[in-house]
Amino acid sequence: MERQSRLGRRGPLGSCPTPSWRRFGGNGGEQNHRYRHLGRSAQRRRQCPDSDRNRTMKGRRMKKLSGIGEAGLSLVEMLVAMAVSLVLLGGVYQIFLSSTTTYGTQAELGRLQENGRFAVDILAREIRRAGTPRFSVDGRSFVNLTSNPGAEVPITGNEGGGTVSDTLQLCYENVPGTLARTWFRHDTVDNELERSLDSGTSWQPVIEGVESFQVLYGIDSNEDISVDSYVTATALTPATVVVAVRFGVLLRTVDELPQGSGLDTRTYMVAGTPGEITNQVIIDPVDDRRLRQVFTGTISMRNQLR
Repeated sequence: MERQSRLGRRGPLGSCPTPSWRRFGGNGGEQNHRYRHLGRSAQRRRQCPDSDRNRTMKGRRMKKLSGIGEAGLSLVEMLVAMAVSLVLLGGVYQIFLSSTTTYGTQAELGRLQENGRFAVDILAREIRRAGTPRFSVDGRSFVNLTSNPGAEVPITGNEGGGTVSDTLQLCYENVPGTLARTWFRHDTVDNELERSLDSGTSWQPVIEGVESFQVLYGIDSNEDISVDSYVTATALTPATVVVAVRFGVLLRTVDELPQGSGLDTRTYMVAGTPGEITNQVIIDPVDDRRLRQVFTGTISMRNQLR
């Protein structure tokens, strides 16, 4: 009886004895026998494999054993990894886009400045060569302009009017019996600065991306061989003494800048007197993705100043 009371009463047929401390859930001293019953409980588990406790323990062991061979990521981990990857890819794409825009802008700006330097150089060289009369050419008799300041100047032009580009005509010595003329004009269709060496019959493009070409003429009104004022071609007369030429060329990039570049909303002033509105040609904003820059030059007529 004492042994049976320790182990607990047996349940129905086929069941395993339940310890009294477990069956009644007693507190205090009865729970102190728990660890003494562990060895006997293990024996009973071997004798009663179908008990609830044994089934629970087996389930736990099976779960632990089944988890040993598992590998990979859960769905949540995969979603988090995809989100992080998208953020990183977005950052890399932004860096690539910014680099592409910067490279395209720098390339177009370099091309624009190169065209501007070439335009200033070729116009300055041709203007300096103007007015070298030594022979009677093309039925005209030129005289020494230093001795005769009121004589005709071998430089003429055509005022375009408003924002329309002008035409510049320069005359200088070539060979006896031939009048050498060089014409410059702005082709508004192809946006090019063109030059003609045969009195304007055939034109050859010199600079691309030209939006406006304006010319002013520095005249000497009191015969002191210095510029008194700058006027347009409409103010020139055969008796006008031109001692300098001021030109302005508004250039733009041939191609538009990459997407993401800002629009050009600036207003440009071409030629004109610095610091004054007189004879200024104002070009309104175009609102496109092209770079623009005004190149100007004031060239003295060396052959007129001797």
